[in-house]
Amino acid sequence: MNSTNNKHKIIKKSNVFLVSYFSILIFIMSLPLLQNTFIVGDDWQYHLSRIQNIADCLSVGIFPAKIHITSLNGYGYGSGLFYPNLFLYFPAILRVLGLTLSASYKIFLIVVVTFIIISSYFSTKYIFKSRYAAILTATLFITSQAVITNIYFRFAIGESIASIFLPIVMAALYNIVYDGFSKPWILVLGFLGLVYCHTISLFLIGIIFSFGLIINLKTIFLNLNNKIKFLINLFASAFVVLALSISYWGPMLEQFYFLKFNVNAAHSNLESQAFSLISMFHYIRPGVGMILLLLSIIIIIISKKNVKFGQSCIISGIVLVVLSTNIFKWELLNNTIIDKIQFPWRLHPLASFLLSVGVSGCINFNFCKIKQREFFIVIIFTLTSMLSINVLNELATINTIYLPEDICNQYYSIGGGQEWLPLNTDISLLNSPDKVYTSNDEVIQLSKKTGNILYFEYDENIYGKCDYFDVPLVFYKGYSASILTPDGAIKKLNVVNSPNNNLCRVINDKNQKYGEVCIKYSGTKLQKISYLINFLAMIVIGILNFVAKNKESKAQLMIDSK
Repeated sequence: MNSTNNKHKIIKKSNVFLVSYFSILIFIMSLPLLQNTFIVGDDWQYHLSRIQNIADCLSVGIFPAKIHITSLNGYGYGSGLFYPNLFLYFPAILRVLGLTLSASYKIFLIVVVTFIIISSYFSTKYIFKSRYAAILTATLFITSQAVITNIYFRFAIGESIASIFLPIVMAALYNIVYDGFSKPWILVLGFLGLVYCHTISLFLIGIIFSFGLIINLKTIFLNLNNKIKFLINLFASAFVVLALSISYWGPMLEQFYFLKFNVNAAHSNLESQAFSLISMFHYIRPGVGMILLLLSIIIIIISKKNVKFGQSCIISGIVLVVLSTNIFKWELLNNTIIDKIQFPWRLHPLASFLLSVGVSGCINFNFCKIKQREFFIVIIFTLTSMLSINVLNELATINTIYLPEDICNQYYSIGGGQEWLPLNTDISLLNSPDKVYTSNDEVIQLSKKTGNILYFEYDENIYGKCDYFDVPLVFYKGYSASILTPDGAIKKLNVVNSPNNNLCRVINDKNQKYGEVCIKYSGTKLQKISYLINFLAMIVIGILNFVAKNKESKAQLMIDSK
């Protein structure tokens, strides 16, 4: 009894330390948020506009928020069709509940920082079976230059959230290589999260993950007891991820199939964004930072014990750092699908996590004595915290503003490249949000606008015979229109892309002479099918999980009864 009580006390004491330690890390990383003003970075207008637009949609009952109704002077911006919005519903709901946009985002950011720490900790603990290594990894990664750059300097919400799932994907790779793919749910969780937070991160990590599988094929098959089961799990995991994320990628691909957007024509000059190797050691952006790089080099040199996975992570991380510099001939990849990543230094978050987990694993197995471990925790925490506090405090004094009220109509609120506008749309002409232009050059005033639903009255006796109406909405596939005639009949009208600056053109193909025309974004058949597949997939997976756990419980009861 005493030994049991002692064990519980030790566990409780350890958990109290863990919570206290991580609370300090969260506080350090949140320092710039603890002020009345707001820290801004590269893409702050775009991402805050996304949150405000989602809140605006929710407040008038629009869900999901595929078209951001407040942007472009009310013409609507299809950002939600292309950029995954799932995780931004949390700050948007806070905004709907009455919090300011600034407070909503700050709370959201603290939650993101918390989950990056939690994810790094549990992923590393699974890999090395060591709380100590997990604490070190979480410390190194959350205070890394790559994470700080994405959260604060670049204001890259998608990539910041991706840092939550990046460690989970690495844990999935470890599970496949060394544990015979015994926990396929880790792979599903990691990649499903990436799908719903940032497509470029998904693309990059997917390539590197696949490469990791290829170079470890021999080890994978040596550790397998059942190769057929492994392949079934692999394909089933891929199918589950696709089925649970179809409501994002299905509608996105549909839009790309029917229209050309600015992003289609965009290409990056990758070599111009690749910096020197020596700059990676500087504590400036973009870079990886001196502490993490020097620790990695020193640890791999002095490691005596063969920590295969840890050493592989350090080597892989260093390779990714080198690849992100001008040592690699990035110009060879111009005008290829790879140039869609825009910046070679998008490799830094993954490189930083690999270096963090590699350093932690090697320290854990090479310096096993308690005093040695305490020494490394104190040194690493002190060094990384001092540098992080210095950078974050400097940031908080030079890059703060009071948020403007009309965030959704700021120039960069649709992104610097205006990626999700139909090609050749001139935003300077989107300046008549209450006017409808007819085929015979008449102008009709909107009678009402509710959310993404527009109404106007058409009378042939006043405006003449009109073959079409160009309404003040940017065209995306999924708009529908109808006309309510004086006798109470509702007749559908076709909506097409107008050559008049890519507006929605309502075709009067029924030759209606009078009535109230209504146009709204009602979605496409494919969108509705994808939502249904999403819903059914969740139900089926839930049932299968329940059945599997039930069988497992019965099997355990039979074993216990014997």
